[in-house]
Amino acid sequence: MLNKKKAILVVNFISNSNVFGHLPCRPILWSINSIQGRYSATNLSSNETYKKCADVFWKVIGVIAFIPSAALFLFVGLPAKLAGACWINATDKSSSMPRKLTDSDKLIRPEAILSYLQTEFNIQPEDAYKASSHFNISIGSILISQGVIQDPAGSAIGSGRKPSGGGLSGAIYKQFGNLSPIPQISSGNSILNESNSRILHTHSPFLQNGMDLKTAITQIKDAYLNAITLFVNTKDVHMQNTLNLCAISASIYGGEFAKAGPGGNHIDPSISETALCIALVEYLRENPHTLDDKIINLFYLDNNQALVTKAMEVKEVLSS
Repeated sequence: MLNKKKAILVVNFISNSNVFGHLPCRPILWSINSIQGRYSATNLSSNETYKKCADVFWKVIGVIAFIPSAALFLFVGLPAKLAGACWINATDKSSSMPRKLTDSDKLIRPEAILSYLQTEFNIQPEDAYKASSHFNISIGSILISQGVIQDPAGSAIGSGRKPSGGGLSGAIYKQFGNLSPIPQISSGNSILNESNSRILHTHSPFLQNGMDLKTAITQIKDAYLNAITLFVNTKDVHMQNTLNLCAISASIYGGEFAKAGPGGNHIDPSISETALCIALVEYLRENPHTLDDKIINLFYLDNNQALVTKAMEVKEVLSS
């Protein structure tokens, strides 16, 4: 049982606590203090009978003070605390900054794209939305598309011979057999083929093993930005209104990034589309309306369903 001093301490704590500070505990404390004063003034403590009665009285007061306070804590304070914790947790989960941005250090989770752009490249969601409206995801073969076709060139750059190679580049060289040799250009730069201006060769950046994600995205972004700039600036040469881009540095030149993507041999769409989005943001800052009458497509083959699904998921996030 609580004695007089403990009862006062309990009520003092309750009446001054953050949780119960506004609950009606102070009148109880005032009553106790008043009774305590009368007890001392009458000097009843010298009488054993009165002293015993006073002890019983204080024990009763302690119980009276403790029981409602404990009930308030159990039925009001504790549920409120739990409800608040649940609300904070739910708010944190629904925030625009997911706790986990990547499943590995070679790709980005679709729902975290906007947060990644904001934290790593200082690109606000509204700028990402605007940029994403300037490109489409196209599924199928880039070879039969109308407009300028991007070649993710690699070993054919500066060879001095008729272009040859594997993958998408090899398919382009086979489809367009009259292509001139590709002169030497630095990594990330682009050039139109002299024999067929519809083919835009981009020297794919080589994503070395150990490279961090931001550096890889930056290099691919620069390559897309150079390709877009060349496409716009040479319109009088190629006479096309559509630029068909591909996932550059997608396989051999993608290194560990390509191995981490869907299918294990293609760079993840989260990298390609994030890089393209950044490139368009930067281009539109300097040339606000230049792309208004242009069409830009980013192509993926339809033979890898996981790749196509991820590409669509990322585009939906960028456009939502």
